[in-house]
Amino acid sequence: MGPEEAPGFAFDNWVRSVALWGPYDYRIVYLDSCHAQAAGPGSRSRRPRMYVIFWRKGDRAPDFDKWLRPYGVCPRHGWVRLMQCFKRTRVCSPERPWGVYGVKTGQYVYRCPRVECRHQAVEPQVRGAAEAIDFTLPARTIGERSRPLVANTMRKIRAGWEKYRQAVRGEGAVIEPYMIELHGGGSSHRPATAPMSTLTAGGINHGVVYADPAVHDLLPYYGNSSAQPVTAPMPTLTTRDRHGLIGYAVSLEECRYRMLIPREAARAMEFPEDLVFLGDRDQTIEMIGNAVTTNAARDLVGMVVEALTGEDVSLPANSSSLPVSADPGTPQAAAQPTASVPSIPAQGELTWPRVPLRPVHPT
Repeated sequence: MGPEEAPGFAFDNWVRSVALWGPYDYRIVYLDSCHAQAAGPGSRSRRPRMYVIFWRKGDRAPDFDKWLRPYGVCPRHGWVRLMQCFKRTRVCSPERPWGVYGVKTGQYVYRCPRVECRHQAVEPQVRGAAEAIDFTLPARTIGERSRPLVANTMRKIRAGWEKYRQAVRGEGAVIEPYMIELHGGGSSHRPATAPMSTLTAGGINHGVVYADPAVHDLLPYYGNSSAQPVTAPMPTLTTRDRHGLIGYAVSLEECRYRMLIPREAARAMEFPEDLVFLGDRDQTIEMIGNAVTTNAARDLVGMVVEALTGEDVSLPANSSSLPVSADPGTPQAAAQPTASVPSIPAQGELTWPRVPLRPVHPT
């Protein structure tokens, strides 16, 4: 925001003006909600946002390192709390940070804090969109639709089919659920094990493609195990996400496709299951798309409250802080023990005000 010759000029002046009124110190935070993991799990959707944190000069500063560093697995050091590192580009630098996360196209990455691995770039551990999707909801197969999908939608669905087929069993293909983005989102498709792309107030632009739930199997991501029915006991769980819900389909036309519903979008934004939205479907989508994810608000507010009160906030045990079994065949596999995964804190435990108006549940 500002003149073409001086991008950011107006914003910089606004921030400095606010800081003079306090006087305040401040820090500009660039955070994606799927990486807000300090006081609980991150969100199941991407939500890159900028936040400006002010505190009065001379008062205790917020502990940004404690609250804003996600977890990841360094190939050499295992579980670590990652540090945010901005690239040096035309629009940003470590001295003038700005932008969104992305190894290839973003303005910053996360790195291991240890110098022994030369601060290896590490992908933060995230939750997948599949956790927010109800695969038991009815959805027609692509082949049985009376009206075919538009060409651009089918192009994206077919591209996902070609990418996420993992193997062939008899005449069928092993396929894991994947999502397509009708427009926006920065891509045309992504696996359901990745966070959902950013939800907007303009409407739900996310569709999901998956094989018939009746033939879903669990397929280990690593090791030499084979797929097994979901009726069989699940193999030993570690803190690494090793199992994905998959199915078999002879052809793409046998896969099911539908658009997400508002409740799934709300779930991806980390709203409690019992939260009631007031309004019709379009108003509900608009509220969800304009919202800040509850987990990002939780961590940012917690960080500020800790600084204001002067009382240290104890963060809950997080599955990301436990040791992890490395991929089989790597040196770390023998050195790190397997740990069971604790249950994820329920987002429904948050307290929300209730308004005595006519409730409308999103469907």
